[in-house]
Amino acid sequence: MAAFRSVSVDAQSRARRWDAIVLGSGVASLVTAARLGMRELRVLILEEPACAELPLCMREPPLFSSPGDAFETVLRELRVALIDRRRFSPRVLAHQVVGPGLRVDIGGLEQTANELVTWGFAKPNVATALIESLDQAAQSEGDHLFQSPLVRAPRLLGLGRGGAPPRGGTRGLPPEVAAVDPNLGRLLAAQIRGLGNHAEAGPSSESCARRLGAGLQGGLTVKSGAPSLIPILRRRVEALYGEFRTVDDFQLVTANGLPGIYHEESKELLLGGALIIGCAPTPLARALGDEKLARTLGARTPGAHRRLALHWRIPRTLLPEGLESPLIALTRPDADDPQEGIVTLNVTTSESGEDEYDLIARTLLAADESEADADSRVSDWLHTLIPFATEKIVRCQHVLPSWDGDDWLEAQPLGREWPGEGHFRVGQRPPVYRLDRPAIAGLGLEGDLLLGWRAGDAIAEDMT
Repeated sequence: MAAFRSVSVDAQSRARRWDAIVLGSGVASLVTAARLGMRELRVLILEEPACAELPLCMREPPLFSSPGDAFETVLRELRVALIDRRRFSPRVLAHQVVGPGLRVDIGGLEQTANELVTWGFAKPNVATALIESLDQAAQSEGDHLFQSPLVRAPRLLGLGRGGAPPRGGTRGLPPEVAAVDPNLGRLLAAQIRGLGNHAEAGPSSESCARRLGAGLQGGLTVKSGAPSLIPILRRRVEALYGEFRTVDDFQLVTANGLPGIYHEESKELLLGGALIIGCAPTPLARALGDEKLARTLGARTPGAHRRLALHWRIPRTLLPEGLESPLIALTRPDADDPQEGIVTLNVTTSESGEDEYDLIARTLLAADESEADADSRVSDWLHTLIPFATEKIVRCQHVLPSWDGDDWLEAQPLGREWPGEGHFRVGQRPPVYRLDRPAIAGLGLEGDLLLGWRAGDAIAEDMT
């Protein structure tokens, strides 16, 4: 692979070797590493120091609507202990959608339909028909999601949940969605943006149906003081003899046909039987100072987008009870693009103690928006949301990762998203793979979990 430089014979003699090296420490990367470990492959996960130093609340994927069957199924298939799986409990309310003079609860078919009626979005019969059709569409897409492959690996079958074959009928969003009032359309579009991981092009109709309908089944909550998803996955990787290391200022190299990384300052060479790119290729290439590398690793034009994550702390007594559920906010309700300016807000018990909450707000930077402008936009919105606590909200500043983490979103061309199959092979000499997150971007957390499972099995099969 032309973008990987060869290292000297002297450096090769001091190399350390693993069966696989994973670059990036997001959800899909951790699930992939665990699946490889279950095949008795030794795995090294390399993460950026700035990512490793973030507080857990900044790294944890937001639990909005339930990720569906994938959450419990993947944790069970990874053989995560039952006591850890039980730390996540269902809740009726998946999330709220808020805007100027607006606060709509999403969760439960009847409750959500009543909310649409109460807020004037639809008549009772229209609201009921819409919600029921979205629920049916989401269940149908869930069947297809588990029974069809996510990655291009001809030797592997579907996920093998068993049971009835996928429901027939029309795929994607039901026709009732196309006929909704424009204001209700904005409400639905805000959820599609908030619940997915897409950077530019909107997700497929099938992905939209799955995400909009999943919220009708409620959400998940983490028991107070319990470890959440990231530490549970990391602990599982370590139990399978996986290792974690932080690394910066390195080069991608090849030695004797094996890929790896070389740290110039320490002269350390780390080689793997395979290299798995678990982070977005474009910011990785920028961090390494090699734009050609982005194309080699399969980055899409025009590249990656940052989903800016901002952190505040607030005394527990000052947080309104209604804000304890995740929020999807329309901060620019009059924008031509209904997905512009969407902010998500998650609230968790603070790592600093039980008497404080962590508030994590995320928003995707617009093409012409700087991080400073997005920061101001989100900060102004939050203080408008909780005006009486302005003096008590404490902003927590962090150095954000330049390439690692799930808040870097790679662009995906139209027509290349699920239900198509993502491509995980980048090159055979040296053997390099990529976790194709853009291909499952519209599925949000559920997509990351299933991608890690499917890609981990496919890569292990390919290596053996």
